[in-house]
Parts: sequence; C-alpha cells; structure tokens
Amino acid sequence: MTNFLVDRKYEIQSRSLFETATIEIRQAEDEYTGEKLSDVKIYLDGIYTKHYAPHNFIFREEKGEFGTHTFTFSKPGWEFYLKEVDVMSGMHPDDYIITPVGYEVA
Repeated sequence: MTNFLVDRKYEIQSRSLFETATIEIRQAEDEYTGEKLSDVKIYLDGIYTKHYAPHNFIFREEKGEFGTHTFTFSKPGWEFYLKEVDVMSGMHPDDYIITPVGYEVA
C-alpha cells in the first residue's frame, strides 16, 4: 500500500455564493524535474474516481458534497503528496487548483 505524504491543509474563502464549487486538477509533475506525468489516477476520499489528471471536479451543495475532502494520486513506481481541501460554495477553478506533484521511488 502506498504511503502518502501530507502537504498542508488549504482553506479557501468563497468569493461569492453559489450552489457549486469547482476544483481543477492539473496534469501531474515530477517534483524534481518538473516533467509532466501521464496516467496518474485520481482518488477522492480514498475512492478511485475513474479519472486521470488533468480533470475538473464539480461539488454540489444540495448533494451534501461540501466539506473537507482529500485528493490522492497514484501511478505505479511513484509517490505523490496528498491534498486536503475544504470545499465550499462559490469555488471556481481559478480559486483552487491542484497540481499533483510526485517523485519516483526505487
């Protein structure tokens, strides 16, 4: 099982009131070289989303999707930092962008 390193918790203040929030996941990068990585799976709260980076996620208040969520990323032979985010009303991709950063393990 892969151990993920905790980056830091981000708290975002909403700019305006909407019933949705958007989180943009950009293409993953190598921590040391900045090289773009492909085939990086995205997990949300420990569940595989069936999506690869890059991808946008839209959370809906009426579905009870607001609150703290953890994004983790997976690619064989790589470790990635996890991202924890407080999802709240009015978040748009320019409010919260995640670039998965990882490093190759031996």
